[in-house]
Amino acid sequence: MDPLVERLLRDTDRSLARIERLAPSKRLAHLLLLALEREQIAAVAYSEQMVVSRIGRLAVDDEARTLVRRVVLWAQRDESLHAQYLRGLLLQSRQPLP
Repeated sequence: MDPLVERLLRDTDRSLARIERLAPSKRLAHLLLLALEREQIAAVAYSEQMVVSRIGRLAVDDEARTLVRRVVLWAQRDESLHAQYLRGLLLQSRQPLP
């Protein structure tokens, strides 16, 4: 398994274990913040700046390359909207953030 994926899984396990030990009234805010962090990471990872060189190296014709670029950009928009939604939930809760 990729070392980065292994690290992400370990970090997630530690974060979830920490959240599980919190009082139930505090868990939701912490889970939403964890989800927000992950959505923001995904949005950056799918950003055009991060993938343009990889897409350019694909061994496919220009039409396929354009299609892949569009798909990745839509995925980035989707992840950005997830992050925006989570920010809204956190603001709507009107509770101090951890």
